[in-house]
This record gives sequence, C-alpha cells and structure tokens, in this order.
Amino acid sequence: MDAIPVERRDEALKADLLARQATRIADLQAQKEACDEEIDAIKRQILDTHEPGTYQAGGLKVQVKTGSRRLDAKKFVAAYKPTEHPELFELKPKSLSSVEKLVGALNLEGMVVQGASTVVVS
Repeated sequence: MDAIPVERRDEALKADLLARQATRIADLQAQKEACDEEIDAIKRQILDTHEPGTYQAGGLKVQVKTGSRRLDAKKFVAAYKPTEHPELFELKPKSLSSVEKLVGALNLEGMVVQGASTVVVS
C-alpha cells in the first residue's frame, strides 16, 4: 500500500493551514493599509479646513486637536547641560540587554517583564 504516514499527513495539513492563514493575513494587511491611507487623507483634508475645536458632523462629533508639545532633546541638552542643570533631568535604567551584561540575567530575576507574543507576516 502507498499509505502516507499519519505524522507526515498531519504536518502537510498544518503547513497548508499556515500558508492559507499567512495569505489571509497578508490580504487583510493590504486592505487595512489602503483603509489607513484613505483615513489619513480625509484627516489631512479636515485639518486643512478646520481650526482646533469640536464640530458636530451629523450624528458624529469631530475633534480637531493641536499636536502635543515636547522638548527637542538634543537642543535642550545643548542649551542646558545635565552637569550644570541636574534638576532638569531624570535618571532611568539602561536597556535590559545592557543591564544583563553588567549584572547578569540571574540577578534580574523577578524584575523583567515579558511583552505579549506576536505574529508577523511579510
């Protein structure tokens, strides 16, 4: 008999399912990208024609907000050196990989937070 072993058939089914799932994700991502581009274009039109404020638009409400303000870090540091103005700066830990090299991964046990797993299709 030319029967295909169950394990090989299961692997083939699994590979086929993954290929179909990846194709579907890629199709949906392309649709999402097209929708995002259209949304961005419409928002640019609204920003071009309306001042900041809240507007009634049929049964919807449209808010036009000014952009958030933040410091240009490079220019700020150039004007206010941390050594001369330490009160204007905050300390924060280095990156996880840097700290692990310095103190070792075992010494950080219980201090590391793991983000959610993700799937990327390209």
